[in-house]
Amino acid sequence: MTYSPRFHACLAEVLKWEGGWSNDPFDPGGATNKGITIGVYAAYVGAGDAGLRDDWAREELLQELRSIDDATVAAIYHKNYWQLVRGDDLPVGIDLAVFDFAVNSGPGRAIKHLQKVLGVGIDGHIGPRTLDAARAADPAAVIPQLMDSRRTFLRQIKHFWRFGKGWLRRVDGVQGSALASVTLTADARARSRAIAAWSTSAQPPLPDPDAQSATQARATRNERGGMAQSSTARASELGGGLGAGGVGIEVAKAASRARVPGGFDAVEFLLALAQSPAFWLSAGIIASAAYVWLERRRNALTL
Repeated sequence: MTYSPRFHACLAEVLKWEGGWSNDPFDPGGATNKGITIGVYAAYVGAGDAGLRDDWAREELLQELRSIDDATVAAIYHKNYWQLVRGDDLPVGIDLAVFDFAVNSGPGRAIKHLQKVLGVGIDGHIGPRTLDAARAADPAAVIPQLMDSRRTFLRQIKHFWRFGKGWLRRVDGVQGSALASVTLTADARARSRAIAAWSTSAQPPLPDPDAQSATQARATRNERGGMAQSSTARASELGGGLGAGGVGIEVAKAASRARVPGGFDAVEFLLALAQSPAFWLSAGIIASAAYVWLERRRNALTL
């Protein structure tokens, strides 16, 4: 059988709290495996009370319950709880809160507590009025109220002294998961609306290819001219200032070092220039300025 995604999600949460095999003498449900009591299992397989009263049949049922498979577990939860609380029709979050309540304390009781919170007639059956009220309500407000009502009921059970801490811990966990699913659903809906709005909005027309090509060509020419002019201006400024002036200063320094008594040492002059970083920097600036000027002339001739 195919089940809804919400049923699978809610069942996974319920099974987190139910655990495995248990046969606690204080548990009124008796032997239980994965939250399914021996009485519920006997009814599901058609053995009924007669099977439980017969020692041989009861032992066989206990063995079957011990080794129950996942498919049977899902089928029992779906038939005995999920369908009775109309989980697929309830809003996300409320479905989990009511479903887990039903598994723990019975579908009729869970529905009555939900109806009390919603302020509708209390009859233990979910009909159109209960569904309409649940869908109109704010799940973030309904879930905590329903869980508080459940806590009050659990504290009145005579076995609360033994199981109470575990029950309340379970209620807290289910409440947190139910509220988290409400938030996730709201976020998903907001994203869906945003995507739908974007996909249906008017898209800008595609540009004409010929017009785009002409515009690009003009932009390229302007960009080249601007780059050449700005680069040339900067290079000329540097070349004329730091470049020419720097070269002149460094040459004068090298010449002063190359003077010797009665003459001029050309080798010393060349060595002084070669060892001067400022000279090479200035010479490089002049060369760069000359290259930029020549590049500008070439671009001007090709445009």
